[in-house]
Amino acid sequence: MKKCTWFSLFLVVKLAFGAGGIFEANLQLDNHRFDTDVIRRMEEVDLTDCAVHCSERGDCMSVQYSLTTKACRLFSTVFLSTIGGDPDIGWRYYQKTGGSCPSRHTFTGIDGLCFLNGGEGTRPEGVNFCTKMGSSLILVKSSNIENFLEKILDRTSKSYTHAKSAYIQGTWNFSHWIDDEGEVLQYTKWHSGMTFIPSKSHSIKIKQYNSGYYWQEATSGDLYVRNFFCGYFLL
Repeated sequence: MKKCTWFSLFLVVKLAFGAGGIFEANLQLDNHRFDTDVIRRMEEVDLTDCAVHCSERGDCMSVQYSLTTKACRLFSTVFLSTIGGDPDIGWRYYQKTGGSCPSRHTFTGIDGLCFLNGGEGTRPEGVNFCTKMGSSLILVKSSNIENFLEKILDRTSKSYTHAKSAYIQGTWNFSHWIDDEGEVLQYTKWHSGMTFIPSKSHSIKIKQYNSGYYWQEATSGDLYVRNFFCGYFLL
């Protein structure tokens, strides 16, 4: 069984900028340049200015800084691996965390969502990890959050089924699909071919299909290793 890898993803290299949060460097992404979801480019700036500009923007989740050219890029997303990046010596990636969000979570600006990548694990491992981090397994309550997660999954590795997938919040209570608070899910994106046994308890996974990403029930699949993400909503 493959355990959660979150702690190996982020190494402790931090720059603090007051209420704007903490910028944590993911050194595993060093020397790769990302060209998607860029919301601002700057030249000839220092790292502090780069981070401050991101800190001042609610739609900025992360930055990339070139140690060789002093170029800066602000992103409206987060990157978890080098998938989608191009090799380019000197670039270092920083993710904005904290601020009004729980520790290590990133404010997305999407429906008040604070986001944290948990790595890979079984569903129980994901639930336990997110609880310890002060949040819960991510609740996909809108198409905006769904689209955000799909873009994140596009940049992850395939799971054991040779498809990209992740556990999300939601269980079957023998009559309705509900969230952790017992409220009926208002947003869903079920795969058209999905079937499940009403007499059994179920949970939910997002899975990649040829036609895109859709939801599917997970029963014994709770013990398979998939991506999982934590979420916390600011009021």
